[in-house]
Amino acid sequence: ELLVATLTNAAQADAVGAIVFVTHHMEEIPAGFTHALLLKDGRIFANGPLEEVVETQTLSACFSTPLIVERVRDRFFVLGDPDGTPVLPLSDGSISR
Repeated sequence: ELLVATLTNAAQADAVGAIVFVTHHMEEIPAGFTHALLLKDGRIFANGPLEEVVETQTLSACFSTPLIVERVRDRFFVLGDPDGTPVLPLSDGSISR
């Protein structure tokens, strides 16, 4: 959370031209970030504004499993698939149930 807060402050202060942050956890995307890039099998799957990329349909397609993506304030959360089964994206791109 300290790292996320630090990156949020940097992004919102416009102190830096660009920040590249790599994560497998949507909830770690700092507030103030504007764009996302999703990779699948070593290739670009989707890129663009956060609201268009970090959303239910795009992430479900990228991870090949139904997901629910919620945005609470300025943070994103993957809640699980529609039947309520918790899902966790793993670093290799697979899904843990």
